[in-house]
Amino acid sequence: MTYVLSNLDFEYTWERWESSAHGEVPKKVLAVARRWEAVLRLVAPGAQVLGVEAARGDGFPHRAQGRRFVAWGWTPPVVDAAKKSGLRVDAPPLEVVRRVNSKVFSHRLERRLDIHLPGARLVQNAPDLDAALRRLDGPWLLKHPWGVSGRRQRRGMSYPPSQKVRQWAKAQFRRGLSLVVEPLLDVGREFSFHYDITATGEVEFVGLCRLLTGRRGTFRGILCGGELDVAAELLEKAGLAAREVADEGYFGPLGIDAMVGMLGNEEVLRPVTEINARYSFGRLALALRDRLGAGDGVLRWEHPAHSESAPATLQPWPEGWTEGRFLLPADVDPHARSGTWVELGG
Repeated sequence: MTYVLSNLDFEYTWERWESSAHGEVPKKVLAVARRWEAVLRLVAPGAQVLGVEAARGDGFPHRAQGRRFVAWGWTPPVVDAAKKSGLRVDAPPLEVVRRVNSKVFSHRLERRLDIHLPGARLVQNAPDLDAALRRLDGPWLLKHPWGVSGRRQRRGMSYPPSQKVRQWAKAQFRRGLSLVVEPLLDVGREFSFHYDITATGEVEFVGLCRLLTGRRGTFRGILCGGELDVAAELLEKAGLAAREVADEGYFGPLGIDAMVGMLGNEEVLRPVTEINARYSFGRLALALRDRLGAGDGVLRWEHPAHSESAPATLQPWPEGWTEGRFLLPADVDPHARSGTWVELGG
């Protein structure tokens, strides 16, 4: 028996842990996690699903000695509760998990590999922020170290930032968090590269996807298979970044997001925009495609905004590869709670 936990509050939990903050995870985050409670059955078929409350240490089985446990990502309360229940926890050191998932680490890694954007820097206080934005002298992006899917960012077109942005930034600084300032790109194409890192430090490439995002970078879906038009430089440099993450001591599933964009009139390749040392929807899309033995087929997994409705003609998940629009497999998405759907094509 395997147990799975889709603790999609992963980044929020680490933020509270890093800044010694108190309070509950936002209700909307927990609501999203509940919709996806069973999705890790894609990597652990037939697993027993734990409810999202287990992410806070509640609801673990009392006697599960030696049974396998798979989590969306490793956090202190999840690891502690799983070990107390007797589950087998194959997790890297938690300090390593914390370090490599933070955007502070990915920014420093970009600088070390000399792939950072011009003018990008870490800021730790209000004077740092003012100095960084003055140097950019143009559109900018201010990123929270534990933001995810384009959320918890602030944008501006010039210096100075608005008073509302200043207050938001100061609140993060008071909690001991650093922020990342970057020039704002016009995003063209976004990708995710996926790896498995073994406990002995070997880096194995699993596959790649095209990420579908909204105007502000919010995640809206995934495209796997077919010709994705990925520059060799992106794949090469992302592989170097994966090697660096392994050298930090992390092992397990790893996703590295990348993009092609425009900075003014110049095309820019960004091999590392985000590091996800955990499971991710890109990794699960590859598993979903593998379930059907897709061959060269293309899978498009749509994650529409709440205001959008799914097509009225969705079919149940097929037994084999068949072109059309489908609900997710019932074991992965009971009662179609996720609100997402898949299009399979040639």
